[in-house]
Amino acid sequence: QEEEDAEALAGQLAERLAELERMREAARWLGTRPQLGQEVLERGDPESLVRQEQGALNAELPALLRAYVDALRRSNARRPYRPKPRKLWTVQEALDRLARLVGHLPEWGELQRFLPETLLDPVERRAALAATLIAGLEMARGGGIELRQEAAFGPILLRRRPGEAAEEPETAHDAAA
Repeated sequence: QEEEDAEALAGQLAERLAELERMREAARWLGTRPQLGQEVLERGDPESLVRQEQGALNAELPALLRAYVDALRRSNARRPYRPKPRKLWTVQEALDRLARLVGHLPEWGELQRFLPETLLDPVERRAALAATLIAGLEMARGGGIELRQEAAFGPILLRRRPGEAAEEPETAHDAAA
């Protein structure tokens, strides 16, 4: 019986070894196959239709605009303010020009006609108008011209005093003396 038992045990052992070898072969075959969820997706799995980029910035337009304005303010704060250089007319320059041009004016003319045409900047133009008005008042005080304004905030008119010949301009220093 011992021999039969030994032969039976040997047969069982051989059968188990053969089964183990079949399992190893099946494992090798499965290892070469594409894996589910990695190389192959299961049929019927829902696919995401929204594409999400990893690492991308997520910002809204109002936040971006606020950040841009803040950056502009910071950059402007570092630069020192340099005002635009302006060429302002002096009263003496206006007096010389007015005296030169009034001599050729037969009738009433607007004060603004005596401003130089080269002044395009509104600030420089207003400064020249103020200097020309002061020069006209000086000349009217000296008796060389007449000034008139027909309505409040209307144009200021001037002309050479009738009977006055066209003379050399009277300077502000001469008028003050």
